[in-house]
Amino acid sequence: MAADEVLLVSEHVRYKKNKGKLKLLSDKIIWTADGADKPRLSYAYSDIKVQRISPEGSSKIQLQTVLHDGTSYSFHFVNNAYSGAERRDRDEVKDLLAQLIPAHRKKANKDLEEKTKLLQDNPDLYQLYKDLVVGDIITAEEFWANRANGQMSGSDIGSTDVQTIGLSSGFLSEVKPESSGCNELRYNLDADTIAAIFKTYPAVKKKHLENVPDQMTEKEFWTRFFQSHFFHRDRQKTSSDLFLECANHDEQEFLQQKLSNFYDRLLDISEASPVSEQGYGHTKSSDTSDQKNKSDNLFRRFNHQSSMVLKSYANVSSKSVNENSTNNEGEPPSKQARLREMVTYEDLEEETTTKSAVLKIKDKNQFCHGVGVETAKPSQYDTSYTNGTDNHTSYTLKCTLDVRSWQPDLTNALSSDCACEVLTEFSPGGLFMRDTATEINNRGQQSVHTELRQHYNAITELLRHFWSCFPVTSTFLEEKVERMAKCLEKYRDIKLHKFISSLENPTCGEHLTKMIDIAISKYQNLQEKKTKIKLS
Repeated sequence: MAADEVLLVSEHVRYKKNKGKLKLLSDKIIWTADGADKPRLSYAYSDIKVQRISPEGSSKIQLQTVLHDGTSYSFHFVNNAYSGAERRDRDEVKDLLAQLIPAHRKKANKDLEEKTKLLQDNPDLYQLYKDLVVGDIITAEEFWANRANGQMSGSDIGSTDVQTIGLSSGFLSEVKPESSGCNELRYNLDADTIAAIFKTYPAVKKKHLENVPDQMTEKEFWTRFFQSHFFHRDRQKTSSDLFLECANHDEQEFLQQKLSNFYDRLLDISEASPVSEQGYGHTKSSDTSDQKNKSDNLFRRFNHQSSMVLKSYANVSSKSVNENSTNNEGEPPSKQARLREMVTYEDLEEETTTKSAVLKIKDKNQFCHGVGVETAKPSQYDTSYTNGTDNHTSYTLKCTLDVRSWQPDLTNALSSDCACEVLTEFSPGGLFMRDTATEINNRGQQSVHTELRQHYNAITELLRHFWSCFPVTSTFLEEKVERMAKCLEKYRDIKLHKFISSLENPTCGEHLTKMIDIAISKYQNLQEKKTKIKLS
């Protein structure tokens, strides 16, 4: 789909009492006043948080879009071609927005994840993003404009798994009604809430497909949904309730789900309870008080709500738990141990005796006192012992006395000439440390080289945007080349001059300044040509 493809045009739409046209493009919504060339309003579908319409019976047929930053825009439809024309125009815009807003919101979230991953995997690109976008040199849209079809598309090929956004277990409680008139409540449903209801309650989605729009309108369907026993489980069931079958179907499904998730060969909870006081399984409890029924229904509703939320995003296998548990090989070890414990009786087992190994000692004296160590030449501090422990003690004493009585003789160890030669060879620049002098000299220049590379990447990125505008054949390219020229001047005056002034050798940054000057000169020549054309 082309970026500027027009999906819908509504001719008679007012904004702040000004007549104009409302256009829905493939990626954004714009409003243009009559007689104007440029649109006065333009914002993307992903920026829209919710859309609202005027209540029934209102004298004005309006549609309001609220953005994520809290900004709202109200459009007044004033088509008087025939009775109901303005309402038809409003509904067409509303229905199309209901489809476009969630689609572009998911696309925006996916694009954001791809951009974040790309910046994390590429440190140079992340530094370039901080220099240009965070430094307020260019906008984020301009930064990602030429990378949409390059790097991001390549990263999208490698990532095939898409993480699904989960649902809040209390999303229905967040749909709070608003008072509208006497004894009337109004619910504002957006596309995300409706999609969440359909995912959580497939039976409601089935009813929607069966009745809308053949049997009733969208508004009538959701009105009956919020009035039904299915939404208000504490109300009494009536035969005219459209969602009565949905409630019964969900209760049976929830029960089957509980039975399928719990399967044990030694316990069957599907039959009647053997003890009357215990009410598990299909058998109802003898206590039929209203208070107990209300509490049971409340807990059952909470459990079913949570299970349906988890089930809507879980990967359900094709085989049930009952089928898997029929094979002993698929049973967990804990269950196999329980089965073995139930069929095994200790009284019937044969007694088994374990034979221990016999320790055979040839020389008991050597085993008790250890092996004696003989010394070749005992010194004056040595004493011969046959006991192993005393032998180690004597050797420790001898080493201690030798260390205490040692006297260094450095003059006879190494001559002064030889010592000076060794010291020279191990000094920076010597035979054994030839690379050390170069490393010390380059250590201070390493940070300069890194910063120079960062400036070079930032300037080449700006110049790439600048030179891509030539030849200038449209108004958009004229605006972009003017904007890029100002960005280059801003970067040169704020960041580049400061960096060059801090260098010991300013000639290192002259080529960067020259690149910017050539681009600025090209822009000035373009402006002079435009001025001559206007004067002629």
